[in-house]
Amino acid sequence: MSPDFRISTILFGGSFDPIHEGHLHVAKSALAAVPEAKQVVFVPASVSPGKANPAATAAQRLKWLELAVRGPGFSVWDTEVRRGGQSYTIETLKEALAFGAANDRLFWLLGADAYRGISGWKDPDGIRKLCRLLVVNREGTETRAQHPSDQIISISLHPASSTKLREQLAAGDCSSPWIPPPVRPDLEKLLPAQNPYARN
Repeated sequence: MSPDFRISTILFGGSFDPIHEGHLHVAKSALAAVPEAKQVVFVPASVSPGKANPAATAAQRLKWLELAVRGPGFSVWDTEVRRGGQSYTIETLKEALAFGAANDRLFWLLGADAYRGISGWKDPDGIRKLCRLLVVNREGTETRAQHPSDQIISISLHPASSTKLREQLAAGDCSSPWIPPPVRPDLEKLLPAQNPYARN
């Protein structure tokens, strides 16, 4: 099911391998920073171009997102998982517009690191025609807009790290405070026999 794109929407794409409190902090901060936006929609990638395949399956990552993303103004859209293969932002944005989104009320949320490489994405000019890029500038860093339509928002730092969390999970440790509470029981069931993060 697609989100209600009749209202102003922030799309938040990523591997979410796994979803953690840092991701939720970014989403909440973005919604607070953009008064006209009424919802944040998490869009888990099937495979992010230029990155290694996620350790957890698409079904696992989607399930954890649906467990973690709760409350008014937040939802999950599985379009890239259903599409399979490489997940390209331009294709997701086109689908959003086909479902009723308008480019003047559609945002794509991304971090400063990803933003610095935006010129290497598939059709960056087309992306900017379909939405406004919403770039997270973390406290203590400086990110400059590359284009007049791009919007930079500053948010407070959060200690969560996807890499460190995966390392802890690989070691069979599911105690991290960065794991959203609704997700923890499902992760614990996978350890140790079916741990997707355990090194081969």
